[in-house]
Amino acid sequence: MISISQKKLIRALSQKKYRKTLGLFVIEGSKIVLEALKSGVDITQIYATGLFIANNGEFNLINNNNLAICSVDEIKSITQLITAPEIIAICKKPVFELDLESITSSQKLTFYLDNIQDPGNLGTIIRLCDWYGIENLLASKDTTDVYGSKVVQASMASIFRVKVHYLDLITTILPKHLHTYSTNANGGDSIHNLKVNLPTLVCIGNEGHGIREEVATLFQKKISIPGNGNAESLNAAMASAIIMDNLVRLGNL
Repeated sequence: MISISQKKLIRALSQKKYRKTLGLFVIEGSKIVLEALKSGVDITQIYATGLFIANNGEFNLINNNNLAICSVDEIKSITQLITAPEIIAICKKPVFELDLESITSSQKLTFYLDNIQDPGNLGTIIRLCDWYGIENLLASKDTTDVYGSKVVQASMASIFRVKVHYLDLITTILPKHLHTYSTNANGGDSIHNLKVNLPTLVCIGNEGHGIREEVATLFQKKISIPGNGNAESLNAAMASAIIMDNLVRLGNL
């Protein structure tokens, strides 16, 4: 059973202000919830159908003190997805310590997102970071909330492995030894043959307006993705994928 107060909590967590105040967020669907269980995320409540529990005995959900067995209709009443999942959970938001010195001094690639607003783009970029072994993702404070439902779904459980850090001012992470690049649709060094020196920070800009001028001026070099067609631009996730893949192919990771 799902109580009225539990339903109110789940609905409240669809809003960023309540996720921030309560330090909780919702995950939905078997893949993400089971990944959360395996990763050791602090889960405060699980709502699942009896059939799902029976079919996933290896997770011993039936003995989980935070489990509430629900009907399909009850799950439908609380889900944010179009198709109701068999399992939903409430998790505590993890607290990641931001060690800027470690991030900027280690021989690694890091991405900085400037005002990314599309949840699908952010979730996909998190998944890309997970695929290419990028442990930390930096973002401006006005980038969309990583714990929103659409971001969580698009990340496909990578949200539990990639640490997303929101920063007030990017100037705090630009020491002289850090090689910095900003993406530019109107010119710059081609990513197809760019060989960079690590540690490197790459900036990806807003979907509609690109990188803000005051941010772009902080970066040393501009990079571009050459194309032969007529499309005006690539979305942030597609651009990130191409950049990450080329840097890996060119031996920079």
